[in-house]
Amino acid sequence: MITIIIPTRDRPHQLKNLLVSILRHNTYDDFEIVVIDDNSGEKNKDILRNILADKLFFNLRLRCIYNSKRRHPSGCRNTGASEAKGGILYFIDDDCEFLGDNLLEASRFYAAQINKKIILGGHSVYTGKDLLAEIYNNFFNCSLWLSWNAKGGLLRKIFARGKADNFFINFAPSLNMACAREVFDVLRFDERYKVNEDEAFCNAAARNGCKILFTKRLKLAHNHAFSNFRELLARLAETGRCYRRKNIFRKIIFILLYPIGLAILTGRLYFIFHYAMMSCAWAAPFFTKEKQKS
Repeated sequence: MITIIIPTRDRPHQLKNLLVSILRHNTYDDFEIVVIDDNSGEKNKDILRNILADKLFFNLRLRCIYNSKRRHPSGCRNTGASEAKGGILYFIDDDCEFLGDNLLEASRFYAAQINKKIILGGHSVYTGKDLLAEIYNNFFNCSLWLSWNAKGGLLRKIFARGKADNFFINFAPSLNMACAREVFDVLRFDERYKVNEDEAFCNAAARNGCKILFTKRLKLAHNHAFSNFRELLARLAETGRCYRRKNIFRKIIFILLYPIGLAILTGRLYFIFHYAMMSCAWAAPFFTKEKQKS
């Protein structure tokens, strides 16, 4: 059995789109879905309850856990894994949609593996029309490709972006990640992280002898929406704060060489702006709620 684990907070309609996409693309029957509501507002909780009770999802093995206080994606994923009945855990975000028969592909992969300590990282694309979301998704995917372990160095990573498949990497985003239950019996998401918890999880997995395999067979749409430009800035700054722990050499690469290289080689000059916003977070969280409260 596969357990799909979905954290959600105040996005009931996007969650419905995800559930519909699972029904549309899935041919694999032996699965369950565990939704973890991360203390949404009462109005959105009511909408969520109505959606989950919709007859469209009547035949799904679907249940929802409601957090009494916010635990962020890391805590929600840990809760979902603890409640899971499946031998394979499939982590996905509520703003995503399946574009293929992902559960069947994951099932076939792990059925053929003797070594269960392999984590699958899938491919995500942007299918919406919102400019802010498109900018963020381009940044997200380019950042992933430059951080992955592809032979041939930096230039090959950039020019192979979107073409390579089935290679080992050092990081997989938890918005499209699958692993055997045996892996999660040893590891957990670090709940000290509000964002980038998947990076910490992958680092811990590597220390425990796990490998991470990128595959395009697990394909989904990631349509992360932003209500305004300030919200995009806040997200970039929040992500940047997680890089305070990096050593000085990695900070220099991250702040100078990385954005300039991205801008030149991809023709997207806004990458310089992206990293300027993220690097600001090392000195002060200019665009975060913590700044507003102080």
